[in-house]
Amino acid sequence: MSSECEFRLRAREPLLYAYSALELLDHHDQFDEHREWVLFWVGGVALLRTVGHVLQKVDAVGSPELGCIISSKWAMWKENRQENAIFWDFIEKERNNVLKIFKLGVFVGQVPDHMPSSDECVSNICEKDIPTHCETGEDGRDLFFDAVMWWQEQLAAIEKEWRLSCRTSN
Repeated sequence: MSSECEFRLRAREPLLYAYSALELLDHHDQFDEHREWVLFWVGGVALLRTVGHVLQKVDAVGSPELGCIISSKWAMWKENRQENAIFWDFIEKERNNVLKIFKLGVFVGQVPDHMPSSDECVSNICEKDIPTHCETGEDGRDLFFDAVMWWQEQLAAIEKEWRLSCRTSN
């Protein structure tokens, strides 16, 4: 089998960083380290969407055959929006909210000049111990995890289809 058949998509690079951002979100307290948490969220959301851009604009142009596989995946994601809702309703939407109008899709409390002590804190902020997604009410980190896993599955399927295609053409 040619080495061309044994490759990894470049889109895996931003996905790996997105996974690292998720780990940082899980290990940083959104109240004690509010600014850092927001930075990890914004960066992670941008990385989640970057996976798709690299897939479409870098990986797809590497070879015509791989480009066809990737184009057909994009067409399927667009056609089956409900089955791929994590992309449309979270990855795409949250990226647009964060990067175009700086509106976080998760509730992480108010943006203070300084982090308030527990005595200063308003109860509806400090009693929330999870970053709640504003539309779904879910822990935003769970949605982030689902997005990472969705990309992992999509990239693995593309790589598998490419290897099969590559084997039959050689």
